[in-house]
Amino acid sequence: MKLILAAFLLALAAYSQQVTGTITGAVSDTSGAAIAGVDVRLNNAQTGLTRSVKSGEDGGFRFLVLQPGVYVLDAIQTGFKAVRREGIVVEADRSIAVPVRLEVGTVTEVVEVTGGAPLLEPNTSSLGTVMDARKVEELPLNGRNPLGLANLIPTVRGIGFFGGQVLSSWRLAAISIGGGPPLANGFLVDGIASEKLSIAGTQTFLSIDSTQEFKVLTNAMSAEFGRTAGGIISLISKSGTNQFHGNLFEFLRNDNLNANDFFANRAGRAVAPLAYNQFGGTLGGPVKKNKIFFFTNYEAFFERRTVQSLITTPTAQQRGGDFSDTRTANGALIAIYDPTTTRASTAGGFVRDAFPGNVIPANRIDPVSRNALTYFPQSNLPGAANTRAQNTFLQGPGPINRHAVTTKGDWNISAARRISGRYTWDDLKWKFASVWNTPAEPDGRFVLIPRNSSSLNYNETITPTLLLEARTGFNRENENFFTPSEGFDITTLGMPAAFKRQTYVGKGAATGRFPTLNVADAANTGGIASRGGPSHTTLTSAAITKIAGSHTIKAGYEHRFYALNDYGREFSVGTYSFNRAFTQGPNPVQAGANAGFGVASLLLGTPASGFARLQTDGTASVKYHAAFVQEDWKVSRRLTLNIGLRWELEAPPTDRYNVLSTFDPNVASPLKVPGLELRGGLTYPGVGGASRYQRDVNGNDFGPRIGFAYQAAQKTVVRGGFGILYVPITVSLARTGYLNDTPMVTSLDGGLTPADRMSNPFPVGLTPPTGSKDGLLTGVGTAISGQLKDAQRGYSEQWNFTIQHEPWNNWLIEAAWVGNHGVRLFADGRNLNQISDANFAQGATLVQPVNNPFRGIIASGPLSGATITRQQSLLPFPQFTGVSGGYSFINNSIYHALAIKVEKRMSKGLSFLLAYTGAKLIDDGANSGQVRPGAAVTTTVQNWSNLRAERGKSSQDVPQRVVFSALWEIPFGRTGSAFVRHSIGGWQLNAIQTIESGTPIALAATVAGGGNRPNVVPGVQAKLTNPTIDRWFNTDAFSTPLGYTYGNVSRTLPNVHTDSLYNIDLSLFKNFALRENVKLQLRAEAFNFTNTPTFGEPGRAINTATFGVVTAQAFNPKPREVQLALRLTF
Repeated sequence: MKLILAAFLLALAAYSQQVTGTITGAVSDTSGAAIAGVDVRLNNAQTGLTRSVKSGEDGGFRFLVLQPGVYVLDAIQTGFKAVRREGIVVEADRSIAVPVRLEVGTVTEVVEVTGGAPLLEPNTSSLGTVMDARKVEELPLNGRNPLGLANLIPTVRGIGFFGGQVLSSWRLAAISIGGGPPLANGFLVDGIASEKLSIAGTQTFLSIDSTQEFKVLTNAMSAEFGRTAGGIISLISKSGTNQFHGNLFEFLRNDNLNANDFFANRAGRAVAPLAYNQFGGTLGGPVKKNKIFFFTNYEAFFERRTVQSLITTPTAQQRGGDFSDTRTANGALIAIYDPTTTRASTAGGFVRDAFPGNVIPANRIDPVSRNALTYFPQSNLPGAANTRAQNTFLQGPGPINRHAVTTKGDWNISAARRISGRYTWDDLKWKFASVWNTPAEPDGRFVLIPRNSSSLNYNETITPTLLLEARTGFNRENENFFTPSEGFDITTLGMPAAFKRQTYVGKGAATGRFPTLNVADAANTGGIASRGGPSHTTLTSAAITKIAGSHTIKAGYEHRFYALNDYGREFSVGTYSFNRAFTQGPNPVQAGANAGFGVASLLLGTPASGFARLQTDGTASVKYHAAFVQEDWKVSRRLTLNIGLRWELEAPPTDRYNVLSTFDPNVASPLKVPGLELRGGLTYPGVGGASRYQRDVNGNDFGPRIGFAYQAAQKTVVRGGFGILYVPITVSLARTGYLNDTPMVTSLDGGLTPADRMSNPFPVGLTPPTGSKDGLLTGVGTAISGQLKDAQRGYSEQWNFTIQHEPWNNWLIEAAWVGNHGVRLFADGRNLNQISDANFAQGATLVQPVNNPFRGIIASGPLSGATITRQQSLLPFPQFTGVSGGYSFINNSIYHALAIKVEKRMSKGLSFLLAYTGAKLIDDGANSGQVRPGAAVTTTVQNWSNLRAERGKSSQDVPQRVVFSALWEIPFGRTGSAFVRHSIGGWQLNAIQTIESGTPIALAATVAGGGNRPNVVPGVQAKLTNPTIDRWFNTDAFSTPLGYTYGNVSRTLPNVHTDSLYNIDLSLFKNFALRENVKLQLRAEAFNFTNTPTFGEPGRAINTATFGVVTAQAFNPKPREVQLALRLTF
């Protein structure tokens, strides 16, 4: 029956050490000689489960697949005194050594071994850190999210919202682990994969009070782990024990005790109102002692936070077309040029005339633009000197309601069999702040995110040397959000009724919303649309472990299924971008600080680009298979080798209805144009006998792992490891044909003169989704996106060399050299229609008009006129205005770090962890489309034909980082009178201190027909000796490139960084012992205790009013907030 059950579970479709731990050891006599046949027993002090083994010929013993908890070990052998060791802490995915030394005597004599929990890891070579339940519960975590503990670990740094209050998976996704990409990590909850397809973040969040243990694997993990180019974050949920236990708690915040934002103080604004309440409780215990246990947790969170915003809005003069007082930061007038006066210059190139008096005549103002401006807030501040930037202060409420429940059951079927199951329900209702209070609100969405998660784990000791583990589970999230301008009638702006009839927003949504207007030199509007993205991830796995002498061999198989069903009409009413291009001059292709203004371009109704999107709902999925074998070979008492191999098949994405597109760059185009041999076009999975996969299948992803652990001395272990791990797919999917962008024809001559205007942006209407019926002709004359079929996953080469030393009981000092070489990391949105460097050298002549070979063949759009630009004619695929190849694996990175960890486990009332990282990360660039709030902003690839020029310091490079966290039970008042014990005793101080360097700064520039970065002024240094928030770097060190050239500044500045970070989160507890096993705890917690401001990134874009100016505090840490709490534990 056992074999049948094992075979069945294996057939289900392995992670084991994710949720269990290991104890190994060797029995010897006082002379050090091995003793075989010793009866070694291990008892879980919390659940009563007991296991026993006999020591081998070498005296060795092993207990595998242990539930995390506290254990007691007994060793009994005739002729020797019995040995007992208590307080052995077993943690998930951790192998500890417990040596046993027997003395001659009788078994009735018991030697009690005292000492702390073993911290050395003499059996494994991977790097990782465990946070136990006490750290989880008692460290001051802002948002009470256990994921925030990751920030305390060497080589780990959360980005933006990561580790904060639980909101959307997208916001909490980004974390840098061991030098890997921030969106290429794995998340496990009770061993079940929880990453969301395309988003990369976890879909399931355990509360602090339902988390037993938290671990981050940072480098060269065993073959049991995969699908990461960085690290693995694993959470283990709490279980019940033989004792009933639980708690009730409430955490409160309001604005009365909070500090103000630095810039709010500077502007004389009051602290933003806040009402914050988080409460709940837990209960756990036995259903049947030593056999069946339960645990349940409920938590609710309500926040009413007023969000403040400082933006730039057009002045009253500018709204009327008068720019006679629109100036640069140094007071120079910004001239506004008339794009309709563009003409060839006798000196070569082109020229424009300025508007007389710098005023746009009223009859030239586009009616849609005029009406749209009435929805912009009126300025209420004087703004910055000369530029009047940041002239409007707004605020509005952002309510959040969240409820979460976790329930878990454990059943010790017998001493050899155990099963556990968990279910988590989570419901979030979140309203983004509405600060404009008009339909043009930049965001203001209402978000609904219900979540469900379950796990089922089964462990069996089939024989003392053969163990089975199996698990299955799912994580689901049904995210939906709705725009505040739902049902807005675009005809009230003056847009045509015919355009309105072609647009709709989403399932069950009213027709229309406010258009998205991205305006240079002012705030953007209408930035979000109603849409949704229900998703789920499932995992089923099994593993067998065989002990054969000095060899422990583990083999397993794992199957995952990722699915994402997205719907919505994100840009159905159009998104329009207004920069300075149509109003700059006198040379229309040369940008400058003193010419052109985004608001002027808006008033003329002449966006630089625009499009409207109609799309078919997507039902994408990815299947993932993995098999592994891992051997831990105890070569000798001192040396252990870890040897493993993992095979992965991450199948290419499919869609239930084949709503995907691919691009073939070599196929002959059916578009017949005299004199041209056109190639390239869209193909479709599942059509004409083609595979349903979006790219070619690759079954050759093998990841070897090799490592060693050598016990150089009783208290010292030397370890090292190397492994290859494959990059997960975390990018959006190409769908042109099912997702059609109708381009606004903003110009027919490369941006010299405008064509269609806002009053009628799409005079020939929108192109509805055509699916695959047009085949290779799909999207001709427009910009398209199709996945390259030959894109294959890259990988990460990880290695470490580590020395661990245990100077005293409960202490561990660890120093490691950590390396990560990213090979073919993913890059999203690869431009396949990049002009060649040889042709690009023609410079400004590329804007000159040439006869359009597609006239009469392409009926509408930018390629339907009498002429096209020379640049368009020289593109690799001139029948398309743009070609995106979807995601590719072409980026590379290299990371080296010195990681030092000093850890003291709780003893004598003190526990602390010191984590230092000195590192350097160089890469070829990040995916700007995947940047999360709070991340260092970077520029997109400037020249896809020269990725070598992109190589530089990563935007996530942090040269120095140190984090100190501690729990201290203040040792006063423990004895004495009741008054002394209750007043002076029972205090506890906890802290997290973080100090880190700033991140590199990436500059940007608007270059007509060219790159996206400034030029370096030779001989002028960008770094200032004494930077200020008004001049963070020397802006004179950069200039605007000529049109149709690439900027030569590096992707990130080599010696200019954002502000360094200094932060202390502090908590003070007072514990009252009400009765035996009943404790009342009062808490006071302060986040950013010293209220030290960390300044945000300075303005990056040359020729803007805020270039080089810091205008806000950094995303983290926020100004000081104080939290009070009451917690009853029983």
